[in-house]
Amino acid sequence: MPSTPTPDPPADNISDTELRSEKISRGQDEPKNSTEIVRPHADLWQQLSSEFNWNYPDDPAIRRAITSIQQHRRDFERASERATPFLWHVADELRRRKLPAELALVPLIESGWQAHAQSPRGATGLWQFMPTTGRRFGLKQTRWYDARRDVVASTRAALDYFEHLTQRFEGDWLLAVAAYNCGPTKVRRALKNNPSSDFWTIAADLPPETRRYIPRLLAAIHIVGDPIANQIALHPIPNKPAFTRLDLKSPISLHHLYGVKGWSKADFAELNPGFSRDHTAPFGPHEILVPIALAQQVADALASIPADQRLPSRIHIVKSGDTLSKIAAHYDVNLFELKAHNKLRGNLIRIGKELVVPMPGQSNSEIATQGRRPEAKEHIVKRGDSLWTIARRYGATSQAIAKLNRLAITSTLHPGQVLRVDERHNGTLYAVVRGDSLWGIARKFKVSIEQLQIWNNLSRHRVLQPGELLNVSNPNSARHHELNI
Repeated sequence: MPSTPTPDPPADNISDTELRSEKISRGQDEPKNSTEIVRPHADLWQQLSSEFNWNYPDDPAIRRAITSIQQHRRDFERASERATPFLWHVADELRRRKLPAELALVPLIESGWQAHAQSPRGATGLWQFMPTTGRRFGLKQTRWYDARRDVVASTRAALDYFEHLTQRFEGDWLLAVAAYNCGPTKVRRALKNNPSSDFWTIAADLPPETRRYIPRLLAAIHIVGDPIANQIALHPIPNKPAFTRLDLKSPISLHHLYGVKGWSKADFAELNPGFSRDHTAPFGPHEILVPIALAQQVADALASIPADQRLPSRIHIVKSGDTLSKIAAHYDVNLFELKAHNKLRGNLIRIGKELVVPMPGQSNSEIATQGRRPEAKEHIVKRGDSLWTIARRYGATSQAIAKLNRLAITSTLHPGQVLRVDERHNGTLYAVVRGDSLWGIARKFKVSIEQLQIWNNLSRHRVLQPGELLNVSNPNSARHHELNI
């Protein structure tokens, strides 16, 4: 393997602030001079590569991985661009915790730097945490918020996990990374007959995915070390923070933030993908990430919101003895609208469940507005399933399901594969009240009975249930485009 080249001299316009680089032992490597003084590079990729310190063999698997990346260079280059908001934070955390700089490329291999990425098996976020592993490392997962998608929280958890794994595998970083991919039990099993082995010795006894994973990570490290020689154009990223953290103090409707000039809802979601609703959870977190350039504007916008307008709804945490009827009476809201607002079909609620209680003026049957996206369900693929048949079952489109699961529209599905499905994507929802009929609802919303049947997969003589949600406009009217990953 060609060695990593000497980094280019730093640009003339960078700060005179010097970075004290404390090089530490990377597995088998000897520590370098801990008092070495280097000036930071203006480009973050150059800075990162100057801190790489792993040694690895000239292995055919790595050369094949390099060739594969070169053949699909646009995918690699797009991923390098998606790293822009996040890479500085990850690299800085690695440096602060004296962990290998090479680990900054794990999200590139795991998720292509896509914070919303979700695997067919349920792994989510930049670092692709499974639900159980995420909870083990303190990543809260509720209907309001999934910390596996939170950039700061998931990075903290991933580095905690790596520290645990490298201790478990006695400082061998490749074994630690292999264990991150396939689980420590499988690595331990492969080491059972030869405890002193390294990754390359036991690779044949590891899962095929892990045998590809490590060479691909090392190929990425090699390419970032010398992108020009490898014919890859990394997206330039300034070597400085991209965001700062802002404490909201208490729950808030996120709509207040979407209107800040220069910061759209999509921009907010890019930095804060952990939020699953348009308002924060009642018990937190109450912290958001804000572009440094907009931090003061966002802080000013928050300060200008009257306390009684921060949340459009009230939050009730179910306690022992609560029933839906009691809660509805306590807040003077309609029981069926309370159920519809929380997408409840039955009357059973568990202690600790968070219920959204409509504010006065919100309590009417038409509680959901156009464009509101309901919580995604999970569909386990069965033999014979296709995107088309699944879409038909849930009243969605093939394109929408493919986009939600980051699949090509032509993807072949496999039995047991888990897909996320939005039952309704764009329509207006109506909560059925006692005495409603398809004829009455159709007349009220100036649509035909046949349209209601098609949009909701209903038979003409279906008996409607109070609290049931119906689409009263075409849920598939918007165009959906395949997402290229």
